[in-house]
Formats: sequence, C-alpha cells, structure tokens
Amino acid sequence: MIKKKKHSFAFKLHCVRQMSEQYRSAKSLSEEYGITNSLFKDWLSVYQHQGVPGLLSRKGKRVFSSQFKLSVLTAIHKDYNPVLSPA
Repeated sequence: MIKKKKHSFAFKLHCVRQMSEQYRSAKSLSEEYGITNSLFKDWLSVYQHQGVPGLLSRKGKRVFSSQFKLSVLTAIHKDYNPVLSPA
C-alpha cells in the first residue's frame, strides 16, 4: 500500500493563490510540482467554499453527536423510502 504524501498548509495556500490570483492552471502547477492536477482542483474548491481554514489539515478523528447521526440516518431513510416521506 502506498502512503499518501501530506502537503503543508503553506504549500497548499501558495498553490491556491497562484491559481486564483495569478491565473495559473492546475495543469501547469501539476507539471511544475509533479502532483496530479485533480489535487490542485480539490484544494481550490475547498478554498473557494471554506476559505483559508479549509486548507488546514485535520488532525484526529472527527466526532459527531448522537443527535446529528440520528438526523443523517433519518434523512437517508426518507430518501430511500419515498412512501414514508410526507408528500
């Protein structure tokens, strides 16, 4: 199994700013750094939706409340059982 390489926050921010402010393409960055262009596109999308904090690495396991988990399961159940959903 291949271990994924982790890129620093500073590197991600540098690349995203090159794409958004200097109009560099993901393809040109891919060729320059030897990283797949889809990764640059993912970083840009996260940056556009979540801003700078979205580029920070998440450490540790994410914890969700029981209420949140129940609401997700209820929504999934309604989506897959349209007869049970109110009209």
